[in-house]
Amino acid sequence: MLISRCLLLALFATLSSAAPLTDRAIATLREVLEVGNPVDQIHAAEVLIPFGASRVVWEHYYPRRFEQDETPIFRITNWRALARVDRTPEARQIWINKIFAIATTPGLPDRVHAAESAAKLKAPPPPHVIASLQTWAADAPDKDAAFAWWGVWSDHLPTAANEQVIDWLENGDGDTRLRVAYMLARLQPTDPAVLAALAAAANAATEVNLVNTVVVANAHFLNASPADMPQWRAFLEAAIATSDPLLIFHSVQGIMPYYQPSDIPDYLPLLDHPAPDARTSAAWVILAASTRDRNPVR
Repeated sequence: MLISRCLLLALFATLSSAAPLTDRAIATLREVLEVGNPVDQIHAAEVLIPFGASRVVWEHYYPRRFEQDETPIFRITNWRALARVDRTPEARQIWINKIFAIATTPGLPDRVHAAESAAKLKAPPPPHVIASLQTWAADAPDKDAAFAWWGVWSDHLPTAANEQVIDWLENGDGDTRLRVAYMLARLQPTDPAVLAALAAAANAATEVNLVNTVVVANAHFLNASPADMPQWRAFLEAAIATSDPLLIFHSVQGIMPYYQPSDIPDYLPLLDHPAPDARTSAAWVILAASTRDRNPVR
């Protein structure tokens, strides 16, 4: 980074004494929630929620709850936020059901996004949703089938699925490996064969690009191979150094469980990055490293 670590440490000390960095992080996320595009906004919202700002997220999304109903993808991000923060379980289920409706409708451009969001919400799919997703998965390209099955599995990778997941990691194209690695970090498998396949996919990554970054990030997140963690951390730090906001966002997620307060100074410059996802990433590091008991994974 252009600013020396000594200068950053001094800046960190100054900011810490003048105004808590966590306050600045929350303010940054609130700013992204207001000025970012809908995808930037959901990323910021899902960091704010576990750090005590659910009300802020609700106040942003509830007045806009019908604004994107006919806009693919953006309607899913709105509904997903409300499914997390609306006021009662019954109200939250309304938004989950709307997501299920998109996930079970063939031909919609955001069907994959709906299946992904339902899975991220750990929403147990009712029988008709399971049947629809299974039918879709049977004929879909592997990259879509992976997320269709994730919608079925919801929050747990069944043992019967291990062989399929390993095959996707070993033989799938880049988009398939990306999606499978991404969902595995959220399903948190413990089967050694699945983790070994993920580690092998990560170790095959050389060039810093989106597919490789997501695969390495999620292998690192899961500590899929302890011996390889240092090289994966170095890969992710190289991805962050590109200044590409999407690479930053995924890399930060992969390191998230392992950040310590001493890492915070390295991320302060990203609070002023022009891309909202990069600013969200920096704020997330500050909050997570400052409160080690709360490390959300998107």
